[in-house]
Amino acid sequence: MVLEEENQQNTTNNNIYEFPPIEILNVPQKNKSNIHEISDNAATIQKGLYNLGVNAKVTNVSIGPVFTIYEIKLAEGTRISTIEKLKNDIAYLLSAESVEIIKIPSKSLVGIQVKNKERQNVCLREILNSDKFESNKSNLIVAIGKEANGNIKLLDLKESSNILISGSTGSGKTMLLSSIICSILYKANPNEVKLIIIDTKNGVESNFFMNIPHLLIPPVTNIMEACAVLKWIMTDLQNRYNVIVEKNCSNIDEYNQKTEITEKLPEIVVIIDEFEELCESEFKTEIEELMFNITRSAEKVGIYFIVATTKLESKIISGRVKSNFLTRIAFKASFVIDSQLTINSPAAKYLLGNGDMLLKEKWSDKCIRCQATFVSDNEINKIVDFINLANADLINNNNINNNLLDIEQNTNSELIEDSHDEEDPLLNEAVEYVIESGYASTSCIQKKFKFGYARAGRIIDQMEERGIISPYRGSKPRGVLISKKQWDEVNNKYDSKIHTENIEINKSNENINQNDKSNIMEGSEIVEEEKISFIKILLWIFLFPVMLIIFILKNNNLSGWKKAIIIGAIVWVIVYIFS
Repeated sequence: MVLEEENQQNTTNNNIYEFPPIEILNVPQKNKSNIHEISDNAATIQKGLYNLGVNAKVTNVSIGPVFTIYEIKLAEGTRISTIEKLKNDIAYLLSAESVEIIKIPSKSLVGIQVKNKERQNVCLREILNSDKFESNKSNLIVAIGKEANGNIKLLDLKESSNILISGSTGSGKTMLLSSIICSILYKANPNEVKLIIIDTKNGVESNFFMNIPHLLIPPVTNIMEACAVLKWIMTDLQNRYNVIVEKNCSNIDEYNQKTEITEKLPEIVVIIDEFEELCESEFKTEIEELMFNITRSAEKVGIYFIVATTKLESKIISGRVKSNFLTRIAFKASFVIDSQLTINSPAAKYLLGNGDMLLKEKWSDKCIRCQATFVSDNEINKIVDFINLANADLINNNNINNNLLDIEQNTNSELIEDSHDEEDPLLNEAVEYVIESGYASTSCIQKKFKFGYARAGRIIDQMEERGIISPYRGSKPRGVLISKKQWDEVNNKYDSKIHTENIEINKSNENINQNDKSNIMEGSEIVEEEKISFIKILLWIFLFPVMLIIFILKNNNLSGWKKAIIIGAIVWVIVYIFS
C-alpha cells in the first residue's frame, strides 16, 4: 500500500520543489595551518631520513582537517619496512606524539601522516559547494567528509547499497546521519526520493526533520511502530518487485527509464539510528527476519538502508543481517571486537573520536580514513525552515500531519494484523465516495475521512476483496467496477439479510430465555430441599447427644442394659438419617 501512496503523491503533486540555498549554511573555517611550519617539517623529515641512512625526497604535502601527509619518494632498493621501523624517530624529529606510515594509493609514494596541532571541522557547505558534488548527476549522492589528505569524500547510495555505521556514543554517528539527510534535501526532489527515519532511543535529532516533504512517514520513535513500518516496507518491496517484473525490467533504474511509464517509482532511503534498541526489544526475532529479507533484495527495487549502532555483538545483531550491509563505516570503537566486527580490523579502536572514522566501501578490502562532515543544529533548523516555507504546498499534499501510518491508533502490532479481517465501520461511506468520484486510492480516502494511512489502506483492500474496485495496477489509479445503482441493490439485499438474521436471533434468544427461567426455578427448588435436609441432619447430630446425656444423668437408677438399649436406639436413628 505504501507504493500506491507514493505514486498517488507523484500524480497529484505538480508543484516544483525549491531547493534550499547554499548561503544559509555556515562558511567554512580558513585553514589555520602554518605554511612555513609545514615547509620546515618537510625539510626536517628529508634531512632526518638521510641522517638515519634512508635516501628519500619529500615530493608533496597534503593538508587535511585532522592530519597532514608528507609524501616521500624512496630511492630505488629502499623498502617500506625500513621507514616503518623509523616511525618513533620521525615523531621525535617533528616533536609529534606519533606518526603513521601509509601507502599512497595509485602512486609509488609513501606517506608520513602527522596529526595537526589544531583540528578543523569539515563544514557541510564546503562539501555541497564543491564541483565534485554539484557535477554529480545522482540524486542520492551524499556528503561523507574529507579524507586524511584533504580530498572531499562522497558516497552514492545507489552504488553503496546498504550502509552499516558503528561507533561508541558521541563518536559522530548521528552527525553523519544528519549530514546525509541534508545532502539529500539539497540534491533530490521529494517526488524522486522519499525518507523514512527511525530513532527509537530518544528521537531528538530526528524531530529536526519533521514535516519536510521528503518524509514518507513522520519520524518513528516507538519500537512497536518501527516493527510495523518494517512490515509495510516488506510489503512495498514485494509490490515494487511485481511492478518491475511486469515491465520485463531487472531493477528500478530500467523501470524508470521506460518511455511508457507515466510516473516513476520514487526511491526510498531508510535511516535507522540506534539499531541495537530494536534488536534488544521483545520483537528481536521478527525485526531481524524482516531486516534480513528486506536488505538482501531492497537495492534492486530502489530501497536503501543506512543503519547506525553502538553494539555489534552477534547476540544482539546477527551475522546474517550484517552480511547484507556491504559498505561499512567505523567511528571510534570502545572495544577492539566492535572494530573487528565492522571493518575486519582493530584500527577503529585507535581513532581520535569526534568524527574521525574509517570507511570501507562496497567490495573493497581497504579502509579510507576520513573526517566526517559537521552540520550544526542551527544549520539544520535553517534548512528545514526554508523548505517548509518555500514548499508549503508540497508538505500539505504529502499528508504528513495526518500521521500517515495511523500507528497511534494501533499500539499493538498484533492488533494491526488482526484488524485487516474486520470490516471497517466507514466502509459503506467510503464506497459511496469512491463511486461518486470515479476512482479509488489510499490518499483520497485518507484526505476525505481524516484518518491514518493504515486504516485507509485496509478500506481499499476490503473494497478490492468485494469486487468494488480494480486490483493494484502500479502507477495507474484503481478503477471503480460497480455503479451507484448496483451498490444500492447490493446494500439493500445486505440490509434485508441482516434484518432477517436479527429477527431469527431475537426469536432464538426468547426461547433461550424461557428455558433459562424454567431451569432456574427447578434449580431453586432443588437448592431449598438440600437446605432443609442439611438443617435436619445438624439438629439430629447436636440434639440427640445432649438429650441422651441429660436423660442418663437424671435417671441414675436405670440398669446398665436399659441404658445400652436407649443409646443403641439413638445411634440407630442417627445412622438411619445419614443413610
